[in-house]
Amino acid sequence: MTLALTLFVQWSATVYWIVAEGNATRLRAEDVLRQMTVAMREQSERLLHDVDSSVKTAKFWMDTHPGDDPRTDPEFGRLVTLLRESSGGLIDIHVVSTEGLSYSLPAQRGVKPQSVADRDFFKAYRQSPSSNMMIGAPGRVPGTGQLAVPVASMLDRPLHGISMVYASIEITHLSGMYEDIRFKPNGTVALLRDDGVVLVRAPFVEQYVGRSIAAGYDYLRHIQNGQSGMYMSGNSALDGLERLVSYKRLTDYPLPGLVSAGGEA
Repeated sequence: MTLALTLFVQWSATVYWIVAEGNATRLRAEDVLRQMTVAMREQSERLLHDVDSSVKTAKFWMDTHPGDDPRTDPEFGRLVTLLRESSGGLIDIHVVSTEGLSYSLPAQRGVKPQSVADRDFFKAYRQSPSSNMMIGAPGRVPGTGQLAVPVASMLDRPLHGISMVYASIEITHLSGMYEDIRFKPNGTVALLRDDGVVLVRAPFVEQYVGRSIAAGYDYLRHIQNGQSGMYMSGNSALDGLERLVSYKRLTDYPLPGLVSAGGEA
């Protein structure tokens, strides 16, 4: 039995006893929810490490092939395809020109370059160039139109007019990953940016993606300055339900992960 399934069974039994015995088992409920949050954090960190590795692999190829244009080179196209396939289609690599044109790879996919100059991850690098990884706000992937989280990194120097590599992580895939472990019917699993922007949430509701909860009481009171914690929420800024919420920041990334349970419609 997987950890998620084991914890789900434990939680189901705990919910029953909370109803039957009231607050006496509140600590048990918190313990199960806390374990689930740790599992969610570990799952998210593994994914982001894979994303980081894919971006660094693409950048390494470009650094070691300075004479080859990554937008048209067939070897680089095969590398990008391999990275996509090895992630089960979850991670897709793009290159971005100094003017903000995003190129989907390989070139034979027939997707025309589209501008990402208005996206926050591109603007941030223009204002303060850095090779550090940046997680942008969710947006549409040029060419496919899929909602995705961009994870970007600048090249040390432009190459053939290319200044940035980024990986797009399709949100429907991410949401499905979290959906498998959330407590049903009204529990949620969410990954936020440190500024309160919702990167992904299960259950998936499109209008919640990219929305900021930074002005909400729960974020200001609990999540903004804490590394981890547990609290009973007020009415959610997204759907208005009250929940028992456990949160924990990822170890290597400035992202809070949240797991909640309860909530009455």
